[in-house]
Amino acid sequence: MLELIRRSVVARRGFTLIELLVVIAIIALLIGILLPALGEAKRTGKLTQCQAKLQQMGVASNAYTITYQDKIVSFSWTTLLRTNTPYADLNVTFANDIAAAAAQAIDIIRRRAALTPTQMPLPTNWIPQILYNHLAVVEDQDWTVATQNVICTQDVNRIRWARSWAAFDSGAADPVPGGANPKRWYASASYNYVNAAMANDSGASSISLVDGNHRLYNGIADPNVVGKRKAHSIQSPAAKVMVYDSEARHFGKRSWHASYPEAKQPLLFFDGHVATYGNGVPTNTGASLQFGVQRKGNDVNPGWNPITPTGPLAKNITYTTANLEPWEAPLRNGSHIGTDTTFGYYRYTRGGLKGIDVGAPEPHFPN
Repeated sequence: MLELIRRSVVARRGFTLIELLVVIAIIALLIGILLPALGEAKRTGKLTQCQAKLQQMGVASNAYTITYQDKIVSFSWTTLLRTNTPYADLNVTFANDIAAAAAQAIDIIRRRAALTPTQMPLPTNWIPQILYNHLAVVEDQDWTVATQNVICTQDVNRIRWARSWAAFDSGAADPVPGGANPKRWYASASYNYVNAAMANDSGASSISLVDGNHRLYNGIADPNVVGKRKAHSIQSPAAKVMVYDSEARHFGKRSWHASYPEAKQPLLFFDGHVATYGNGVPTNTGASLQFGVQRKGNDVNPGWNPITPTGPLAKNITYTTANLEPWEAPLRNGSHIGTDTTFGYYRYTRGGLKGIDVGAPEPHFPN
């Protein structure tokens, strides 16, 4: 009888402390092995979604070019040609074609988001092609104005902004942009068309930054040339970037602004294909630069300054951040206060639409 009781007690005995610690250690080890794999699978999934969005933008952009007889995506309103709109402040005589394009961009946002002129005022001194060129595709493809089609899956701020105008306007969708005329940011895109798709390849009537600052642009000598580029001007469509993300968000533990050598991201090319490239550190970018010489270690050519078309120097950009712009990528040191010197890359392709971004050295364009 005593033996049966002893056996019953032994049978009911639980784990010892050592056995419990061993089980916990095994579970912790499995978690340590699985979490990186799960994180990598999640990152790969978001990258795939982003690539699909860029592919869709490529299809929509090419459809626009066909519809508008070889015109690269841009706004269609000019001082001479525009559509009547119910908004009195937009039914005015425009000073130039950039002003007309700005009015068209605001017209698209108001109508498609059901916003009033007070809710979405017309900004002054605004070049809408810089960050809002996609609105021409939004109109042509009948997308919603704050469409997720033009927002990277990793761009958490724009995803929040686009979900609700009321939340954006009230500040609930933090961080809300500061500065003058911030309300247009609600309809902004992660993806940007390259500058050469909007204005001349070089010279005073191209779009270029002021003193290299990544947010301020030179006045264009002839504002009536903007938005009239033709697809037949592209000489190497499989090697010339059309659309890029303002930030590289998919690789590593942090985002990099697209002008950093550390940036790596999927890019949409003019022939419609999407491929991933890392910028790399530009070499031979001084006065001794030799055209036609491959730059070792570089995936992407460093670009140039379109205002000085015969200059050999790469296009330097002063990447500047501030507390008013907390949605932008930080500096190299992780801070949002200060500056770094970065480069233009595909945003400022040497030769513009005639140039090459990947796969071969920059050709020399003497003028």
